[in-house]
Amino acid sequence: RGAMPSPSQPVPPGSGSPSAMEAFHASFQGALNDEFEALVRDLRSAAGAVADASDASDPVSHRVTVSELLARWTFLIATYRAHVAAEDEVLLPAVAARVPNVAHAYELEHEAEDELFESITTALDDANRAVETLVATASTGNGTATATGNGTGKDTTPSVEHTLAKEKLRTAVQRAARIAHATKTVLQQHLAKEAAHLVPLLNDNFSENEQTLLVTRFIQVLPIGWVRHFLEKGPTSGERGPLRTLLASWLETSKPPGGTAGGSSQSFVRPAKRRKFGMENAIKKQSPIDHIFQFHAALRRELVTLEADVLALPPIHDKAARAERLRELEGRFVFFWGVYRAHSRSEDELVFPALEDKDELHNVSHSYTLDHEHEAELFVDLDACLRDLRVAAGIASVEDISKSTLRVGDDQRSMESNKLVSDVERKLQAACAAVRVCLETHVAREEAELWPLFEKHFSNNEQRRLVGLIIGRTGAEVLRSLLSWQRKALTDVEKTAMIGGLRDASKNTRFASWLDTWWSGEEAGEGTEKNEKNGEAEGTTGSAEQGTTEQKAGEPLAVAATTKTTTDKDDAAVEGLRRVQEYLSETRKGSSFTTSSSSSAAKAAAAAAAAAAAVDKTGYTPQWDDMFRMNRQQLEYSARTLSRDDSLAPERKAYLMQHLLAARWICAQQRVKKAKESGGGGGGGVGLDGP
Repeated sequence: RGAMPSPSQPVPPGSGSPSAMEAFHASFQGALNDEFEALVRDLRSAAGAVADASDASDPVSHRVTVSELLARWTFLIATYRAHVAAEDEVLLPAVAARVPNVAHAYELEHEAEDELFESITTALDDANRAVETLVATASTGNGTATATGNGTGKDTTPSVEHTLAKEKLRTAVQRAARIAHATKTVLQQHLAKEAAHLVPLLNDNFSENEQTLLVTRFIQVLPIGWVRHFLEKGPTSGERGPLRTLLASWLETSKPPGGTAGGSSQSFVRPAKRRKFGMENAIKKQSPIDHIFQFHAALRRELVTLEADVLALPPIHDKAARAERLRELEGRFVFFWGVYRAHSRSEDELVFPALEDKDELHNVSHSYTLDHEHEAELFVDLDACLRDLRVAAGIASVEDISKSTLRVGDDQRSMESNKLVSDVERKLQAACAAVRVCLETHVAREEAELWPLFEKHFSNNEQRRLVGLIIGRTGAEVLRSLLSWQRKALTDVEKTAMIGGLRDASKNTRFASWLDTWWSGEEAGEGTEKNEKNGEAEGTTGSAEQGTTEQKAGEPLAVAATTKTTTDKDDAAVEGLRRVQEYLSETRKGSSFTTSSSSSAAKAAAAAAAAAAAVDKTGYTPQWDDMFRMNRQQLEYSARTLSRDDSLAPERKAYLMQHLLAARWICAQQRVKKAKESGGGGGGGVGLDGP
């Protein structure tokens, strides 16, 4: 298969009717999205039905539902895989022949998608096995005779095997629904990027006749025997129709004049993945730029932990525990959102432009910039799901309720209210899975494609300069916050690599001296912390809040990143809280001159203060001493003020939020210290007690 010659006449922009490739791609994009939306909606509905079903529910109906969902998934994903195979064979090589550094990113996305598909198939297969067990054990009960009861002489209590099968079915269907939502999000993003990026490149570099030829070749390489097989089987219940209609039109198009359809008669099999993401970077020499990509390891672990925390929320009936965990979860999410925005902004404004400045690397980063735009929307969606869950659970603020699309009446019965909470919680779980999957796929592709380019095209001095620019724009206080978080998320080997890379990138600078001092303090603090934990295991006295200084597995990163046990670390934490107080004070002052100020940043800060003040009618603005007497309401009000201020750089917001959320521990430490100095016990003084 040779490369196509240069086009004699590319398709002019704004020519009226869509080009051949625009029409072809749009028809598939619309049909697939429509079908996937319907499947995810029905999977979510099935997950709710299984979770809410009583022990007396008919297992045969569950079997029918699972069978239909599995058939629809098989049809949908086989169609998409056939489309991908044709794209890899026809379209991407054609683009690569005329536009460098574009096609490879999309090939990597195709490879990553396979793992998601396999996960959904596995979940639905698990559900299928569970439902068969459920049907087989439906009427057996314990099989023991009874003297009283339902008059049948048998104990109809579900057997242990039946109960376990129902739980396995519930877990499998809910897992399939979550992963399907994440996969739908990934595929929609992929097709949208193709429409916004690849199709315009095809218009710019291929004439209308060449595009028509590409479409024809695309359809000809599809496995026609497989297409005919699915069409002959007929639609399953719940199918939307457009995708099947599109396949039929492709089958008709592939027929030569006066003949029958050509193409392979074999069932479609996706080619084996060419490599595992990131494996080529598993063993490589250290480079100054590595620190940027080492951030990904911490990001992956935090994503997994965040999703696990969402799945582990306390039961609905335990409202107090759920409210507490939701507050912790929201704080963790806001901090992580700020950390991620800081990282992606550094890439968009420094790393990607550096790549594009190399003549041989033009176009290499555009796909990743589009990813960042889409991921920003996913974070907004996840934030909205958290808000809706607070509303459904009855712990929302006035502003939450006004922004939420949920309408929860005061006269709702408890059962209806619990069902609403369960539905919203499942949406939150799906949104969290979507963020995790999209970010994991994105960073894996960066590691597979972009990371090696720095070693190949950038000298060590160029890499050091780039790292220096990132460090310089971040600031010491924020950098300390980010590095502390990253350090706690890494293994010992990864930590050594991270600090080694930073030292190499900052040789003979003031930052290098600061880094060594900071690192020594972190290591010393970790040792002290371990010793104190050993002492606590033998028994110590003090307030209950003092116990939160322990570092536990899975501890929220906002707390973990600021847990400090030495005097120096206490001082640093208190300094962080002082910065929060100064920010809140300045924000309150800013609201008094909003109308006369032309600064958009000032207006944004004032708007954030006004919005928060609408929730807390007292208009509470803490002085420095007040920071150690804040109750829960005042702490949450301050957190809302901070999280809604779009005038703050993401790094700065993450830093301030981190220290504000650590206020409970800081205040407890100050209270104990003050009590000891005055000769009293550990139980009195100021703190964050109260509602």
